[in-house]
Amino acid sequence: MLFRDRAVVVLLLFTSLAAVGCIDGQSRAIPPAPTAAPGGSDIFVYVAQASDPVLGTNGGAVSVYRLGDDGFLPGGPPEASQTVVNPRRLVRHPELPVLYVASANQILAFDITGGALVSLCGPGGGLAPPCATEARPGSNPLDMKFLQNDAGNYLIYVVEQGGGSNLDTPTRLSAYELGPNGELPSLASSQAQSIDAIAYQGAEVTSQFAYVGDVGRSLIARFPLQSDGNLPDVPPTPSPLSPTPEPTPSPVEPTPSPEPSPSPTAFRAFAPGKIIQAQGEIEGGAQTVLYVVQQSSRRIGANPISTPNPSATPPYLGGDLARDPSSESNTRGIYNSILINELALPNRRIYGAAFQNGQVDSFELQPDGNIIDNTLSATFANTSSYPTGLALLQLTPTGGVPTRTLFVSVGGFNRVDAYAVNEDGTLPQLPFSSTEPQTDTFPADVLVYVAE
Repeated sequence: MLFRDRAVVVLLLFTSLAAVGCIDGQSRAIPPAPTAAPGGSDIFVYVAQASDPVLGTNGGAVSVYRLGDDGFLPGGPPEASQTVVNPRRLVRHPELPVLYVASANQILAFDITGGALVSLCGPGGGLAPPCATEARPGSNPLDMKFLQNDAGNYLIYVVEQGGGSNLDTPTRLSAYELGPNGELPSLASSQAQSIDAIAYQGAEVTSQFAYVGDVGRSLIARFPLQSDGNLPDVPPTPSPLSPTPEPTPSPVEPTPSPEPSPSPTAFRAFAPGKIIQAQGEIEGGAQTVLYVVQQSSRRIGANPISTPNPSATPPYLGGDLARDPSSESNTRGIYNSILINELALPNRRIYGAAFQNGQVDSFELQPDGNIIDNTLSATFANTSSYPTGLALLQLTPTGGVPTRTLFVSVGGFNRVDAYAVNEDGTLPQLPFSSTEPQTDTFPADVLVYVAE
């Protein structure tokens, strides 16, 4: 069993750290030693190794590490690596072993079958379908979400911050219809944007609506989805990125600009960043809750989505957000990434990578999805560490006790840390394993995959 002796190993490791004074408050800049066992597990950790994820146009890669049989991260260089210009976000297809990577200007797709890392275009790679969308210089994609439409096909929604204030490349949410094997098309099939949008940073999608956080305007814009999952507007033709040349010198009509989506519904927010959703239990059923990073108030807010009422006159479709969050976390930090574990209550918690605080926070959730603000559990803080991405591995051996590991990409230390999550979902102060630092990199995100 992969984690058979892990509790003993972690305990011995933490005892050693305490002996040298780390748990007593000294810096955790020196990582715990990685595994000495060969990488023989079927668990793989993918890392977006950026050099400058915000402004960079050169350098960067996606790397993959195989965990050792003891559950520890490996030492030495990664098993494999693929060049990607400043990757900043990693997501996996909901059903297929396909990894999607947001680079500086486009989305790339890789086959990760068996823990591999191979372009969907084949070993030679490529920057066109089926392994890449068309490059949109200045699009600055920051987040990606999935939705399966009624026909059973998946769409990937990409948050493109653009140049801000609709300068150069407009900020928008774009939808790409994926192929049956996860293939990417060249161009988006649909898009959504507000005429006065400034800077989108995060989004979530339900079967009815797309919710997009505009950090510049401090609001969440809601756009209706079509029956096939597409967003309200079709990108103009010809594409503003690849204008169709006129065959004759006759007067040329100006290239149309993307049209803003008609009258999206807007809800007040507090400089919203990343957004995720989860289900909460209420009297009479379930409700969907949006968890929003509130950058201006340095909190995470819980925002329940109102439920439909078909018996109302006229029928109420639901989908609204209240003026204020129903609950909030403590005032803590600006979270670069958030996620929720899948534990049964009362151990269900939300985790946040507090970028500028140099630690990972967690808060307990109520059955209805509200955040209990006095339940903070945090890792040891180091403001030089800059945690960026989070990935949670949850395994339940047959007849055994569930084990959980939280992987954190640590930009300031050029590595990935692994934390043994406590049985109640809280976090220990220090990681039990780390990759060896990779010089001249800034890990921007992390993803864990259990190969089938």
